[in-house]
Amino acid sequence: MNLAEKINEGIKEAMKAKDTDRLRALRGIKSAFLLLQTAEGVTEVTEDMYLKSLQKLAKQRKDSLEIYEQQNREDLAQIERVELGENGGKQDQYAAAFGGFNYMEFKGDDVIVNPLRIKDSVQDELENNIVLYFTNFTRNSSDVLTEQVQKMKEKNKTSVLSLHALVEQAKMIKDCLIKGNIDDLGEILDYGFQQKKMLAKGISTTEIETLYETAIKAGATGGKISGAGGGGFMFFYCPNNTKYNVIKELDKLKMGYNQPFTWNKFGIRTWQIE
Repeated sequence: MNLAEKINEGIKEAMKAKDTDRLRALRGIKSAFLLLQTAEGVTEVTEDMYLKSLQKLAKQRKDSLEIYEQQNREDLAQIERVELGENGGKQDQYAAAFGGFNYMEFKGDDVIVNPLRIKDSVQDELENNIVLYFTNFTRNSSDVLTEQVQKMKEKNKTSVLSLHALVEQAKMIKDCLIKGNIDDLGEILDYGFQQKKMLAKGISTTEIETLYETAIKAGATGGKISGAGGGGFMFFYCPNNTKYNVIKELDKLKMGYNQPFTWNKFGIRTWQIE
């Protein structure tokens, strides 16, 4: 059975299993193979030609993934990860769809989204006290996540304990927000950041540590690296209007920039005009 035949068999299996992600990826490969088979001047497609076509398609996907991650288009980046068979979470898609503040539970393929009732005054103060900072460097999040997954499979004690600690951190943040004790948030974020760094190499870098230490010295009480780590966005909790000094000190490093933001309470909305 050659590579093209294996793809056709894979499509049949994906259809039976109702695996839409796999089916979409395999159909994309089949389309590329059909273009190859019908190309002008091609009388016979060899296995090597199929393989080179597949490698070219994978490279295009990886290039797209890198661009989407640089543009912080997590929705599009996740599609590329799935079709490449790379590791990646789905919490960002749920956050964008639901909007607002939610406590999410992931149990296999099941996702439970619990909306949190947080006072408007707490939300406003929280928004005022947070600095969202783009590090100005990116990474392939799948590389970091792959190491995390491997360590979980190997039952690496340090990584497993750190992961459990991050689950507890999420509960601590939930209680902190509901009760309105937001000045406790900085310490909770710092606790989580220290735990997250033990999950895998590359989550933190020399540059990230420099940014973090600078923010803490300038008045932040804690912070974290977003996503898989290694680059992208960081955010810091800065009580008592210390955010302005934090931004000033971070700007002196000439590494990244402060990104203004606001909470979205409604998530994705669609409409149609008739």
